[in-house]
Amino acid sequence: MKRENNQNFEILEVREQNPYADPMKANNGGGYSQPCITFIFNGTKGSIQDTSCGEFGIRYFVEFGEKVYSLDTMGREKEEYSSFSKNCSEDNLLSERLKEAGYSINFLEDLSN
Repeated sequence: MKRENNQNFEILEVREQNPYADPMKANNGGGYSQPCITFIFNGTKGSIQDTSCGEFGIRYFVEFGEKVYSLDTMGREKEEYSSFSKNCSEDNLLSERLKEAGYSINFLEDLSN
């Protein structure tokens, strides 16, 4: 069995979305880095919109082709949605690459329970 490598996943661009990003103010000061990451995987472009606020919570949105994943822990209740399936080999491989980039995703089947 051929093992997949990272050659089919590439980060194309990382753009800061927070005009006030400042590591010296990132602790309760509003200076959190909130990157927009554009990537390509198996010839299809995708993106990660990260608007997390450190200790205030995590909030990011992953879009890849027709599929999306979102996680928001900044409100009173955790909100999470996924259209990625653990039954799809491409989704599993992309999940591994995203985890290596610091963005774990859960699958539709895991959220249905």
